[in-house]
Amino acid sequence: PKGTAVYDAFNPAARKYSRIELERKFLLPPMNEKLRAMNLPGKAILDNYIIGSNLRLRQVDTGGSLVFKLTKKINVAPGKEALTTIYLSAAEYQLLDKLQAQVVSKIRFLLPHQNLMIGIDVYRNKENELLLAEVEFETEDQMNAFTMPMPYEREVTGDCQFSGYALADSYGWQNQRR
Repeated sequence: PKGTAVYDAFNPAARKYSRIELERKFLLPPMNEKLRAMNLPGKAILDNYIIGSNLRLRQVDTGGSLVFKLTKKINVAPGKEALTTIYLSAAEYQLLDKLQAQVVSKIRFLLPHQNLMIGIDVYRNKENELLLAEVEFETEDQMNAFTMPMPYEREVTGDCQFSGYALADSYGWQNQRR
């Protein structure tokens, strides 16, 4: 379903416009009541994974404003992705939103922990709910030393079943635009 783009970390042109995202992911147990009781700030996210590409079109609703982004993500290694993002106007977003995509909505809650932010994403479909914690890091040492402070079922960093596209496939829908 995704494109076959390759990220060449040794190519200066590739590094000029992208950055490496260091991230670990954890599958969380169901905890809706606990999550609500924490009263964490949240935002609604709508992701469109453009079919046949490595592109994600995103709308973020913080409750007061909308932010639109187009991101290209290329997996470099487990926990490492080359990321290139541009911000879009509403008109640009609407133009790109016409592309055929696998679409998913989620709520992201933000939990501060020491000098990091843990994003807790809640995905739902008619039958299931999935909670996934994502933590981004500045350095590989920081990433490797991190201990998850919340109870979790298992770490899913690098597991393709928990990629954004796979989650959109399981918890989202395909738009039929052409």
